[in-house]
Parts: sequence; C-alpha cells; structure tokens
Amino acid sequence: MARLIAPGELHRQKQKLTSFVFKQNLGEVRDAVVAHVGALIVAEAFEKDVRWVKDQQGRSLAAFPASPRHSEPGWFRKALRLASLRADLLWGGAGRGAGMDEGYVFVDFGPTEGDLVVFESGLPFRVLAIATLSEEDATKLHRAVADEDATPLAEVDAILRRIHEEATRTASIAIDDPARR
Repeated sequence: MARLIAPGELHRQKQKLTSFVFKQNLGEVRDAVVAHVGALIVAEAFEKDVRWVKDQQGRSLAAFPASPRHSEPGWFRKALRLASLRADLLWGGAGRGAGMDEGYVFVDFGPTEGDLVVFESGLPFRVLAIATLSEEDATKLHRAVADEDATPLAEVDAILRRIHEEATRTASIAIDDPARR
C-alpha cells in the first residue's frame, strides 16, 4: 500500500533514503543511468520512441534470465534493473510532466517483503512513492529474471501499476483533504 510521508518525518526519511541510495546501491543507480542513456542513444539512432526502446530493454532482460551461474547480488541487480525499466515505462509517461528524455524513474526494494521506493532521477533524487511489498510480490519481482518458473512481465507490470495507482490515489486524497495541508 502506498503512503505519504508526514512533513515531520520528511527530513529523517530523506537522510535515510539518501544514505541508502548513495552508500548501498550505487550499482543499481548506475545501471538505471546506463539503461536510460542507452535507450536515448538507440532511440535517436534508429528513430524509435524511447518508450518502445525501454520496453525492449525490459523484455531482453527477461529473455536472457539469470541462471544458477549468476551470483546472488548479480541476480538481485538484474531484478532491480527489470523492475526499474518497467516502472520507468509506467511513471515516465503517466506520472511526470517531463518527457522520457528528461529523466527516468527507478525502483529500489529488498530481497523480501518490505518497502519498494520509486525514485525520479535528478539531484537530489525525488521520491515518487513508497509502497509496502508483500512477500509474494517481492518474490514475483525477483522471479521475473529467473531461468525457470519466471514471473511473466504482465505480472511485474500489474504489481507496479497497482503501486502507481495507489500512490496516485493517496496523493490525490492528500491534495483534496484540507486537513492534510
């Protein structure tokens, strides 16, 4: 379920998230940057829509799955790249006023149930949503890059779409509710 961060909690969350992203997950952030820049280059060179290229990037990650030869961190990074590409497709056109070439969306989540954080690129990163993943959803996101019994991309998209809709609904309620201003 998506939730809003209370103003008093914002500073603590920002420090926690900034520390988490910059100290723990520079690899995932770098992967998101490389995927985004690569999509821009391919889209320009082949006169394709950036969204189409990002869709193909995600499909290729699923088509060349992680295998037992991948290390656990390698498998996890691949799952994060796939979820980030799919989230960027969803949030990129629907949630931000900017075009796909002006930034990208990426996600971060742990190996088990817990928070999934949706970030928008830029300095500083902007948090678009924080959602609680069930153990089942976390497993599905990780299994999307599996070589056997992989989660279909449609299920990955459904999880991310649900998070997007909950975040949008939560933000609308907060804006429309004078008591929350």
